[in-house]
Amino acid sequence: MEIKLDNKKITFNDSIQNIDEKSWKKLTSLIQNVDLKNMDKLEAPSNKRFSDMAATAYLRIKVQDASYESSQFDHGNAPKEISLLVSEILALTEF
Repeated sequence: MEIKLDNKKITFNDSIQNIDEKSWKKLTSLIQNVDLKNMDKLEAPSNKRFSDMAATAYLRIKVQDASYESSQFDHGNAPKEISLLVSEILALTEF
């Protein structure tokens, strides 16, 4: 599963949905609270992905020409430092 979003739309499972300004502002506010340069060092709170009990997930954020990627985590159980952001992104896919 891949979710892509920008300031105008979110793409998920071949569906495209517009993102309103309020949602985009909330996302950018949450991103500002994340230490992007150290996302790859975040510790996952669980390891169910190692035994096929959960899908593997990660978060990648692109800012201009730079790309930042988190360490892997169990889908639905992101590291606390990015959990609000991941939850907000997932909530936008419920269309």
